[in-house]
Formats: sequence, C-alpha cells, structure tokens
Amino acid sequence: MKRDINDKIEFQGKRPPLIRYLDRTTEPIKEMDIPEGKKALIIRWGAIGDMVFVTPIPRLLKEQGYYVVVNCQRPGLMIMQNNPYIDEFWFQESKAIDPQKYDAYWELISKGFDKVINLTQSVEGDLLKFPDYMHPMRKRKEDRVDENFIDYTLEFSGFKERGLKGEIYFSEEEEREAKKFLENFKDKFVVIVVVMGSSISKSYPYWPFIFNEATLYKDMPELITITTGDEWGRLLEWDHEHNIKGSSILSVRKSLALCKFSNLVIGPDTGIVNGAGCFDVPKICLLGQTSHNNIAKYWENDYSIQSPAKCSPCYSIVYVREQCEVDPYTHGNVCMKELKPDIVVAQIKKVYKEWKKNNYKSRIITPGEYHQERKPSQPLVVM
Repeated sequence: MKRDINDKIEFQGKRPPLIRYLDRTTEPIKEMDIPEGKKALIIRWGAIGDMVFVTPIPRLLKEQGYYVVVNCQRPGLMIMQNNPYIDEFWFQESKAIDPQKYDAYWELISKGFDKVINLTQSVEGDLLKFPDYMHPMRKRKEDRVDENFIDYTLEFSGFKERGLKGEIYFSEEEEREAKKFLENFKDKFVVIVVVMGSSISKSYPYWPFIFNEATLYKDMPELITITTGDEWGRLLEWDHEHNIKGSSILSVRKSLALCKFSNLVIGPDTGIVNGAGCFDVPKICLLGQTSHNNIAKYWENDYSIQSPAKCSPCYSIVYVREQCEVDPYTHGNVCMKELKPDIVVAQIKKVYKEWKKNNYKSRIITPGEYHQERKPSQPLVVM
C-alpha cells in the first residue's frame, strides 16, 4: 500500500491527515500506527454534492473520541481536504473494485474498527430514484423523499443531531489566494455562476439570456460574474467584458473558496452550489429534480427557486435524456426549461437590492477571522 509523501510534512505543528492509496487486496488496518483508542471508518464513494452531506460527521465522531478514517474517491478528497477532524484518508480509485465484490471489499477494509459508517448510495438509494434498469428491485422510502439530505445522512449514521449545514475547511493559503483574486473587484457585486452540474437535469440553458448587455449587466453596473464548471460547462459560458470564464480552469477547491467570499452564488443543484450552502454567502439554487427541503432547508441567506414545472420535484437521478421529458428547443430537461429567465433575473435583482441596501462595502478580513461565526445581519464581503 502506497503512502502519500505529505504524511511526513509538519503543517503548523500538526501532522496533516495521512493519505493511503488502497488496492484490491490490502488490509490497511494492519499498517495503522495510531494511539490506542476507538477507531471509526466512514465509507462514502460519491460525487461532490454527496460528500458535502457527509461533512459534519467527522467532527461528531471526533467529539466522541474516535480516531477518524474516511474511505472516499477523488470528490471526497476535494471536499474534505483540510478537515481538522479527519486523521486519515483511504483513497479509493474510481472503478477499481468490481461492483459485484463491493460488500466483500467493504467487509475487508472494515476489520479492526469500532464503528463503521458506510454511506455509499444511502441518499441515492433510499430517497432518490434510480433508473429501473440500474436497480430494478431497489425500493426507495417513498414517504421520506422530501427529507433534508444532511438530516437523513446523520440519522443513517446513528446521530441524533439535526439541522446542520455542511462543513468545508480551507487552509489560510487557499483563503488568502481567493481574497487576493477578488481584491481586483472591490466594491463590485461578484456573482459566482455554476453553469451546469454532473447530469442533464442540472444544466440550465438560459444563462446567455440572463447575463447580457441588455439585461443584468445594464441594470447592475457593479456586476462581475465568474463562471465555473467542467469542460462541458464551457459550452454555456458567454462573452462579456465583466464575465470571467472559469469552467475547466478553476478547480473545485478554488471555486468553493471564491464562493465563500463572493456576494452571490447561483446554479442548479450541483456540487459547487451544495458546497456554497456551507457558507453564509447568498445563494440561489435552481431546483429541478430535488426539493428545497432536500437541499437548502438550513441554508443561511437562501434565495433558492423551485422549478414551476408540474413534474418538479421528481426525486429522481437523471442519467440519460430518455428518463424524462426533454425540451426540443433548449435540449434541456423541462424542469430547467420552465425556470424562465425572468424568474431568475427577478431573484438575482432581489439579492442585488439587499446588497445595495446594506451598503456592502469592502472590508479587510484579517487572517484567522474566517473561522468565526458571523451573524446574518453582518454579511461577509470580500476585500
């Protein structure tokens, strides 16, 4: 089993979490060299948003005295990096294990732990609907589909706590870089636009109709937009002197750090927007297949919009176009098509009006201040 070189680096007097790279045959517990005490393993193989729902659990386990190990794939490392309550990451390369052998593999890596929490396909399998051809015999909990995903994850893990937000931690360097970048836009209304997510139902087709010279850039002279997403997101970006194209350029971590210090984050129900829910920055989540309770129930400064489509929310995981109705003009799902530009523009202007009314002027955020609690009446503004 390989060890990452960073297990030998001292950071601010504390060893960073060890990163172990698992293969198919290893029993990593045999190689652990840790103090005597309780050991807990969290197993979660999922996308970025899935991992956000898990983020309160390491802290809760640490408060109970556990040595905390997280077995995750690449999205998990992106979200849980710098979490001070995680002692080790066991990195799992995607598709390294035959799905038919998952149970046997999880049993193997769970040996030696006092507590094992396996959250893989928990929310997806219990609350959301898979295509029938993927899990024809799987039954979701129809009476619970509208539950908050973090609440359900906590219950599934055996915790009584409810009403928690996600927890994402940045290094001082990450925050310093984000604030330095945004320093170029002092006294501007900086909007992070997450143009699309990981599935067809998370692709919003109207961005160029909302952000153009005749609409928001004209009505909001302080507006600066920064787009983010993967390489496919570049297809939905637009040209404007006040827009910075970041799709496929900004990493997940950099995008999330910018979200924390911006003035508004907007996008469909996808990983970056879910991550922004950890912070008090105003957010507009464009909800299609999921509900407000699922995603934004406990968010601060929440301006999210549920699609008016009659099928929304459908509580389904949409992988291919054939799963639901597709609009022939936009080639997007009906739930996103029904969220007309005027609805979204009105909500953005509502946030902008609050920004103006509260005199959101630039202020210096001193090192270390980022971790302090901030009241809703004291909105966070970038320097």
